[in-house]
Amino acid sequence: MSTLRLLCLLLSAILALACSNKDFDGDYDYDTVVNGEDNCSTSSNPNQSDRDHDGLGDVCDMCPDLNRRPQRDWDNDEIGDDCDDDMDGDGVVNAHDNCAMSPNPSQIDQDEDGFGDHCEEDPDNDGFKNNFIAGTEDYYIEKFDNCRFAFNPSQQDTDFDGLGDACDNCPETATEMIEYDWRNKHLDQIDQDHDGIGDACNDSDGDTVLDATDNCPIQFNPDQADLDKDKVGDVCDNCASVPNRSQWKTENDYQNACDRIANSTQQ
Repeated sequence: MSTLRLLCLLLSAILALACSNKDFDGDYDYDTVVNGEDNCSTSSNPNQSDRDHDGLGDVCDMCPDLNRRPQRDWDNDEIGDDCDDDMDGDGVVNAHDNCAMSPNPSQIDQDEDGFGDHCEEDPDNDGFKNNFIAGTEDYYIEKFDNCRFAFNPSQQDTDFDGLGDACDNCPETATEMIEYDWRNKHLDQIDQDHDGIGDACNDSDGDTVLDATDNCPIQFNPDQADLDKDKVGDVCDNCASVPNRSQWKTENDYQNACDRIANSTQQ
């Protein structure tokens, strides 16, 4: 027998031995139970305990005491929905949650019909459905409510910015559309002084410059002077000679950009 033939036979024998070894590729979790017979093939469980007899071992069963297949886990907390007393993980148990499959810790129910605004098609009862219903795939519908949580059957939108007058803090000034995520689109309704009038149409400090573009929106500065060009007006800039848009200070809240420069030159 040739040397080459002997080598081939020897190699075949080695491969056959390796392939017959369960720990090599037939037992992914190395629990001595081959994958085809393992009720948790990716989690080690040599005793194969299965209390609910559903075919899934306890160590990989999200409801080990409840016979349920398939295993769903809406809030990804590794507790199956069938045995999770808070399926959406919002801190409100299912029995008292008015949107059991949509996180809504506030439990707001504007029309008091028992269904939370977060998962109701028309929470303000004005006859117009919201453009997105949490917990479903219903995103595109023929007509949608331009004020999801404010009763406005007329859907009046004076400034044509897509937000109804009933919930627009600048109803006569079109505001910019900002997309925060694929599910919800919100208009820029920033109101820094919390007076109910949006910055886009408000002049909080009465300096004739609207808050949206005012470099000191709550301090009178009609000239908008900005010596360091950091977009923070001199009258409200904690260091008007050094650019520091963030107006950051140390945790002791006394050292600003000017102080840091002064200290560094003294060292």
